[in-house]
Amino acid sequence: MATKFRRRTVKWPAQAGVSVAFPAEHVIACTEESLKNLGSETIDVQQFHVWSDEWVNQGDWLEAVQKLKEQGKLKYFGVSINDFQPENAIKLIETGVVDTVQVIYNIFEQSPEDQLFPACERHQVGVIVRVALDEGGLTGKITPNTAFEESDFRSKYFRGDRKQQV
Repeated sequence: MATKFRRRTVKWPAQAGVSVAFPAEHVIACTEESLKNLGSETIDVQQFHVWSDEWVNQGDWLEAVQKLKEQGKLKYFGVSINDFQPENAIKLIETGVVDTVQVIYNIFEQSPEDQLFPACERHQVGVIVRVALDEGGLTGKITPNTAFEESDFRSKYFRGDRKQQV
């Protein structure tokens, strides 16, 4: 089983200058809530949703992760990386404390190959790819004539000539 939870602060995407986004009590409370919701005693992979490398040496989040691992509540710890910022987990990877990273990667977004993937390989960190089908663009179901409701995030994602590209 895998799950992730958001920062204590809810601004999206993660903003620079936010300190202690994952305090220990938040990490533990969210883990306990996930275990209860999943009806499980262990989570295989738990990720912090939307990571920023400025948090590497801030706060007590790491102590909470280590405690949860020691208790057998977590097997692996990971982070999902801010949209289109694959370099924003390099410092974390180099510490050796993270087991997985989740990143946008597809035919249109291959920048993780530059720095992130080599760092993951060097430090034996697993990669979880997200948006592999480009928000549906690579399914063959989105055409230049496809229309999205204004409230659908894809109306902004597939603006300009994006539908022609796919």
